[in-house]
Amino acid sequence: MKIRVNTQTPLLKFKEDRPAVPLKSDTRTGVVDLHSLVEGVDFEFSPGGVTKMVFPLLTNLLKDGMVSDAHWVSLNKGAPANVSLGGITIHHVNLLQDRRLGYGLAKEMIWRVFHGLKHPSDQELLWEDNFVDYTFYNRLSA
Repeated sequence: MKIRVNTQTPLLKFKEDRPAVPLKSDTRTGVVDLHSLVEGVDFEFSPGGVTKMVFPLLTNLLKDGMVSDAHWVSLNKGAPANVSLGGITIHHVNLLQDRRLGYGLAKEMIWRVFHGLKHPSDQELLWEDNFVDYTFYNRLSA
């Protein structure tokens, strides 16, 4: 079985002030092996519950042989497009700042609606200008 996971929160945060050394990637696939980078210098693991649950889940599914192929897609500005870590291929989606802002605003509105904190009409939600950026991110992720 193969598994694909998509989260807004990335597993890795790449440091903006990392050394200007080109990232080594597999010449065939273009995927950067995370083991070729240094934690704390090149990247840090993201804090938070999503990454603390999803990474062990994928790792254990691979280790137990329940899945043969695991991919994780997430929003991650300034990160290499593809990174591998322990059999998991991580795909980073980068949005320009104005699209990230619109995506975030639409996502928060949807979150409030689904949690009963806001009750807009269908038209208000679907015609929200920021919804275009929300669907754009989802299209890129797909």
